[in-house]
Amino acid sequence: MALKTRRADGPFGMVVDDLDLAEPLDDGDIGALKALWAEHAVLVFPRQCLTEAELATFSARFGALDVVVRTDMLSPYMPEVIYISNMKDKDGRNVGGLASGEVDWHADQSYRPKPATGAVLYGVLVPPEAGNTYFANQYLAYENLPQALKDRIEGKQAIFSYAHRMAKFYPPEMRDNTSISSPDISHPMVLRHPVSGRKALYADPTTLLRIEGMERGESDDLLAEITGYSVDPSVIYTHCWRPGDVVMWDNGCTLHRRDPLDEIDLRLLKRTTMFLSPEHYCVPD
Repeated sequence: MALKTRRADGPFGMVVDDLDLAEPLDDGDIGALKALWAEHAVLVFPRQCLTEAELATFSARFGALDVVVRTDMLSPYMPEVIYISNMKDKDGRNVGGLASGEVDWHADQSYRPKPATGAVLYGVLVPPEAGNTYFANQYLAYENLPQALKDRIEGKQAIFSYAHRMAKFYPPEMRDNTSISSPDISHPMVLRHPVSGRKALYADPTTLLRIEGMERGESDDLLAEITGYSVDPSVIYTHCWRPGDVVMWDNGCTLHRRDPLDEIDLRLLKRTTMFLSPEHYCVPD
């Protein structure tokens, strides 16, 4: 069937109405969604009611599902699903991860050699008017760069650090999880879409430690200048969550962040991540 779509309230993103993700989707629907996603980077599906198995089945139509290494965030029922939550169990332990604090601008898994760049987030319990998520389109950010900046970063590689990210936005109790380690990794700062040829910045400000081949001071100054374009208001879509929202985004061409929450504003979201094909998506490997 033809998809019923409308533009999101921002400079990019599309809302897909009247599509029940709990039902099996045919190849035509999936093909139409892939084309829409490639163009708009963020898709929103309102008013969904999904089991974890249904969430995983839908996500797997776009790429092989990842099982993240943080076992403290995994669903106890399906390892391909993680919980993003500030809730606690009866013993006072965190249910899932990322709690209530602000989560600064980042791209998921940019610290990994082969990131799973596709992501789907399902709002199960969301407080009204709290915990907004912001997405920054890195195609638009790159296009806004002055030519001199484009020239300076063309062909450059940067070092991405998991330890740098952990120190920036995980709560102390999660930083102390010594079972998780990841060596620093190098990725290009500019990705090119293999089909459209469109270029996107890949400069996660939370995880990018330094630019290769530059002195630290020069690298820090250039990153600060680039970040001003990466998260400029003109490239940002703000998602105000409602129960049942499903949001799908491509980490190869977007950054995202979250507002802080009051601890009394209980929140539970469920997320899957997918390995997207480098033949069809911006993938930094």
